Amino acid sequence: MRTPMVGNKVSNDLMSTQTTSQNIDPSSGPDQYGLIWGYHFVPNRPAQLITSEAAVEFLTASDRGPPDEFLWLHFSRSHTASEPWLRRYLTLPDTF
Repeated sequence: MRTPMVGNKVSNDLMSTQTTSQNIDPSSGPDQYGLIWGYHFVPNRPAQLITSEAAVEFLTASDRGPPDEFLWLHFSRSHTASEPWLRRYLTLPDTF
C-alpha cells in the first residue's frame, strides 16, 4: 500500500528514495534512543534522513562544516532513552 500523496510528487519521491536507501522505516516508531525523525540540512542540497548514530557523529565532530548546516531531530519525549541522549549531546536549558 502506498502512502497518500502530501506535497508534490518530486518531494514525495525523493523522501521515499531517501527512506528506502537508508533502510529507515518511519512507521516502526522511535529508535533505541527515542529518535523518530532526523534530518541533516546542508545549503543547496536536499535534506538527508539520518539516524541517531549519524546525529552523534555530526554533533561530536570537531569541524561541523558551514554555520548554516544543521540537524532537525524529533524525539519521543515519552521514550526513556530520549532525555539522557539529548542531555549528553546537546546543551539544554535548565527548565528542560
